[in-house]
Amino acid sequence: ETLMLGQWSFILFAVGIFNFVLGLLVLLRDAKNKANIAFALLSITIGLWVIGIAGFGLANTPEVALLFAKLFYLAPLCVALMFAYFALLFPDGKRIQSHIILATSLPVIAVAIPLLSQPKFITDRIVFESWGNAVIVNQGHYFAYAIVVMALFGYALLSLLLKLKTLRGLRRTQVQWFFIMGIVVSGLGIWFNIILAHWLGDYRYVWVGPLATTIYVISTTISIV
Repeated sequence: ETLMLGQWSFILFAVGIFNFVLGLLVLLRDAKNKANIAFALLSITIGLWVIGIAGFGLANTPEVALLFAKLFYLAPLCVALMFAYFALLFPDGKRIQSHIILATSLPVIAVAIPLLSQPKFITDRIVFESWGNAVIVNQGHYFAYAIVVMALFGYALLSLLLKLKTLRGLRRTQVQWFFIMGIVVSGLGIWFNIILAHWLGDYRYVWVGPLATTIYVISTTISIV
């Protein structure tokens, strides 16, 4: 029998805080390294995503549920953007060209502004089911949102793949690990959080994506440190 989302919420809160701690650990390793900064922000935004889902699972009023729903839709935009920046910056922390920053950040901003300012952008309505809470999404809005998130993850993975051709030794091994784990975690997130939850309407497993992403953060933190 599937555990209700609310029953996972306390575990998810702990996982969210754990992500914050991992981000700080990487910063303590070398706070001047731009790749470390990007990864710390990646870890923190994953923590916010996890806490958003946890709060949504425990919410018992539409207003509170909507607030946390907005957080867990905003956070993956930031996660995808920070993952792309981390992939570009690791391992040498070279400056990202301004046109790449614009091309990656503008779609995120274009989706984030209506998400935060319009109550029904993506989050058409909140429903309280016997197994837990769920969001009925506007499929048109969500399609645009999903395209931005998936495109950024795809761009990050492509960047890592291209680096494998030039790097050697430990750095190559690290990037290879980031790439393989990125493929696995992105696949789980896309299936459980985009396809299953929002296109097939089964919200019961929406917690799988953030937990899988946390495994990526742990393994990458160990590799960096």
